[in-house]
Amino acid sequence: SHGMTRMLDHNDDVFFYITIMNENYEQPDMPEDCIDGIIRGLYKLDNNIVNKNGVKARLLGSGAMLNEVIKAAAILYDKYQIACDVFSVTSYSELARDARETARENRLSGLDTYNHSYLQSQLEGELPVIAVTDYVRALPDMVAPYLDCPFVSLGTDGFGRSDRREILREFFEVDHKSIVIAATDILAREGLITIDLHRRALDELYIDHESQPSWAPQA
Repeated sequence: SHGMTRMLDHNDDVFFYITIMNENYEQPDMPEDCIDGIIRGLYKLDNNIVNKNGVKARLLGSGAMLNEVIKAAAILYDKYQIACDVFSVTSYSELARDARETARENRLSGLDTYNHSYLQSQLEGELPVIAVTDYVRALPDMVAPYLDCPFVSLGTDGFGRSDRREILREFFEVDHKSIVIAATDILAREGLITIDLHRRALDELYIDHESQPSWAPQA
């Protein structure tokens, strides 16, 4: 309805599109007070996890990959005592566009005050961010320069072949296990957890560290 109002009622020179995916899964109820975030590109899910030991990360998922992110957040908390804020990304393009415009306004203003973009207001601080998409990494990478935190992107670079969706996601390293490993790795590198905890996750999730990346030539 927002798009129809802008295009038809306001005669704005814009277009909106609807992305339809070929996966059946239960659609969660829309959280309260998230309509503005949906339109602007990102909103936080209320996962009601209380962090007991101070270790925390932020996970971003878009489309069907949000379910993988939610699974990863549960594993990180239940097995490794790492709490996660989970965000649904509805448009990396919109987030990047707003961040670019805000950066330009700051640059041209000549003022010593700094205005924050919507992206920066939602993901402020230095807690690591892991952004997961079933598009190529270049899509979430568009927003990385505007954040002041460690940023890891997971995407479907390369060419994958499989008979099942879960195998394809494992191949591209965007499944929930790969998200857990990306989180423990960046947390260890930032000194927020021990490297032993990251190694434990690698062992327990049966990650093959000798496998080839998805973008490498396939035999």
